[in-house]
Amino acid sequence: MPGGARLENARADAVVAIDETEHQRRQQQRLGAVTELPILHSLSELPHGLPVFFDALARRDQERLVRAPYSMVDFVADGVVREVRPAADVVGVRVSTGAWTSRLRRAAEFARFAPTMAVLRRPPTPEQELQADYFGVGLVQQGQPEQVYLEAKPPAVSFAPVQWLFREHAYRAWLGERGPAAQQRRALVDLLDSAHAVLTDEQDLHAAGESPEDDVAVAQAAYDAAFEALEACEAIHAEPAIDHATCVDEDTDEL
Repeated sequence: MPGGARLENARADAVVAIDETEHQRRQQQRLGAVTELPILHSLSELPHGLPVFFDALARRDQERLVRAPYSMVDFVADGVVREVRPAADVVGVRVSTGAWTSRLRRAAEFARFAPTMAVLRRPPTPEQELQADYFGVGLVQQGQPEQVYLEAKPPAVSFAPVQWLFREHAYRAWLGERGPAAQQRRALVDLLDSAHAVLTDEQDLHAAGESPEDDVAVAQAAYDAAFEALEACEAIHAEPAIDHATCVDEDTDEL
């Protein structure tokens, strides 16, 4: 899926697997993607489908869960049960834009969360293979058929709140692909890819002393604008049209 993998300021294509049971449950409950890390932290403290004594939870978790939509948790007797679970899983990520150094750096970031392939136009050099292998990134050359030179390694991050957030962003992108603005979303993904290619070119030229810093700043601003436009499109047009931003804590890092 174009742009289905999302980090704080980066996108890449992804293969996304949907949990149909959870997706249908969310549709019925009007619950979209859960993209706030604090509530995912608290939800991760609970086993799915099993009651936990409410008083045994930390006060911060209690406060978050009380404010959470009823379709996320269910309060029973003196306990609480987590009803929500990830609705999507990112099976694989493909990074295909940017010069080699930039492409490898982005792929290495995504490799922390899902098996990630860097897509090449020509066979990799031995040095590129060594670099990719160090970061757990796979290498594949475009073509019919494609030629895999290095398999991607499994992600180092086990299931954790940041991993859950990564999967929720993929779910939101998948919803956007099915929504009324799917063509608009695709156009914005293409725009973001183009902006990223320009940005990496300017960064390389600046590093070589062939481009002023102001040109890099202009390219960065264009990339940031494209990224924010895609975010806004998905947030508005994903089905259902409600993204539950339940709570934000200042001391919690975003993905």
